[in-house]
Amino acid sequence: MLCEKCKIIELDDRLPGLEEITLDDERRVLHSDQDIELDFDCWDTFPELPDLKASAESGCDFCGLLRSTLQDELAQTYAENDEMDTRLHITRLSYVWDRDKYQDSKHFWNRYSRTQWGGLSQLNIMVRNADLSIHTGFCFDILADQSMSFHH
Repeated sequence: MLCEKCKIIELDDRLPGLEEITLDDERRVLHSDQDIELDFDCWDTFPELPDLKASAESGCDFCGLLRSTLQDELAQTYAENDEMDTRLHITRLSYVWDRDKYQDSKHFWNRYSRTQWGGLSQLNIMVRNADLSIHTGFCFDILADQSMSFHH
């Protein structure tokens, strides 16, 4: 389940910058030559991240994942400098497409090697704190089931 704010991460194949292409073997895939930025803006307070916590407790899986990841990623940074501003701003979410050549999908599904498959590969997240002493990013790898398809 996703909250209203996080529904933006549901892939919409009509996003600007996405195009449907047909490969030599007649497979149709979504492709992009650029990162696809999502309209997401979120402020919260470290370390508890109470807004993300409340949303996660209300059932948003992504808020729960984002909260635990931020706590893991930033714990050491904040431990080393307790003077930093604790207000965090998630400033950017974007989808990233591998720009490698699309290859045989049977090979991909058997080996799970991203180097063998072009396509949607990551959700990048950029975060900084209010005084800009932290400006960092991390990503979630995106893996899709072989049976997934997209529709207009």
